[in-house]
Amino acid sequence: MKENFVNALTRMNPNFTPTEIEMGMQSFEHKHFKAKDIISEEGQVAEYLLFADSSIIRCYYHDQEGEEC
Repeated sequence: MKENFVNALTRMNPNFTPTEIEMGMQSFEHKHFKAKDIISEEGQVAEYLLFADSSIIRCYYHDQEGEEC
């Protein structure tokens, strides 16, 4: 996971130094989710930044009519 994340960071900002990347990595923790796990419930404020290493994350909300958006 770390290698993919570091590669993504350096693609976004090639000016990051290895020291900056290591310092930043200390703020992250690896979590594993299974398919169809709900990561955040309606009404919750997101507390995490997610990076999908080998999957896709589906994000959606319900509008005022209850339709999925």
